[in-house]
Amino acid sequence: MEQRTVRVTLKPKAPGKVKLKLSYMVPGATWEPTHDLRAAPNGGNVSLRSYAIVTQTTGEDWSEAEIMLSTQ
Repeated sequence: MEQRTVRVTLKPKAPGKVKLKLSYMVPGATWEPTHDLRAAPNGGNVSLRSYAIVTQTTGEDWSEAEIMLSTQ
């Protein structure tokens, strides 16, 4: 597994708490959208559900990862 160090220096304009959010992208992580379309036999209701199939072979522990996906 590859390891990198990120050093951030914050210089706030006023004293107080500072919130920092760090995000990164790694190779070996992919996802694909999948859909489930169901129709009632009588032609009445139709439902569409969308899911994501996420695959990761990064070697990192993703047990508490927040994941955002986009099809744009």
